[in-house]
Amino acid sequence: MMWRAQVALVLCVFFCLMEGTEIVEGIAQYFADLWNVMDWLNYIIFFFVYIQVLRVQEEVTEDARVTHCANSYMCNQMGYFDDWRAMGAVRSLKQFLSLCLCIQLLKIAKFSSQLIPKTGLAMAVLRACVIDLVFFGVVFMNCILAFSFCLYEAIGHVVDAYYDSFASLISLVRALFGDFDIDDIMDNSSGYLNAILFLAYLFVAIFIMLSLFLAILAEAQAAVREHEGVMKADPNFNEFGVVASC
Repeated sequence: MMWRAQVALVLCVFFCLMEGTEIVEGIAQYFADLWNVMDWLNYIIFFFVYIQVLRVQEEVTEDARVTHCANSYMCNQMGYFDDWRAMGAVRSLKQFLSLCLCIQLLKIAKFSSQLIPKTGLAMAVLRACVIDLVFFGVVFMNCILAFSFCLYEAIGHVVDAYYDSFASLISLVRALFGDFDIDDIMDNSSGYLNAILFLAYLFVAIFIMLSLFLAILAEAQAAVREHEGVMKADPNFNEFGVVASC
C-alpha cells in the first residue's frame, strides 16, 4: 500500500505544479472556474489521505504495539490488546479517501462535457445560476434553522429526533425527503400547536422555498438553451461532439 501512496503523492505534487502555472496567469480568473476549486480541494484532501496512510503504517508495526502496551496490565499480564488506534486511523483514512474518490468521479462531468457538449447541460445550468443559488441557500438555511430551534425548544425534551439543535436540524432536512413521523410529535404534545409548527415548516420549505429553487434552475436552463441555440447556428458546432465525429 505504501508504494502506491508514494506514487500518488508524486503525481499529486506534479499536478499541483501544473495548476500553479495557470494561477500565475491570473488568480481571480483561475478560481472563477469552480472546476479549479474542486481540483485544489481534491489535492488538499489527498494530502490528508497520505498523512493517514503514514499513520496506519506506524500503528500496525510491532514497535507501536509494544509502545502502547508498555504500561498496560491487560497487555502485559493477560495478553489482551485493543487495536483501537489502528482502527481509528483506518477509519479516518477511508473517510478522506472516499471524499477524494467522490470528487474525482464528479470531475468526469467536466471532461465529458468537453468531448460531448450535450452532456454538459447540468453543469452549464448550475454555472449560470450559481450566484442565485448561493444567496438562495443562505435564506433557505436560515428558514430551516428557525424551525429547527423552534421544534427543539418545543419538543426536544420528549422526542428523541429533536433532543438537541443539531439533531433537530437533521430531522427537518430528512423531512424534506418525506422521512418524518408526525404521529411521534402528536403523541408527545398536549395540543396541536407543535404539529401545526411542523406542518408550517413543510409548507414553507417545500411549497415555497423548493418551488423558488426549481424556478431558479428553470430560468438558468432557459438561458443555457438560448445560448445553445446561438451556438447551433455555427455550422462547425455539433452538440454530440466526438460521437458525431466518429
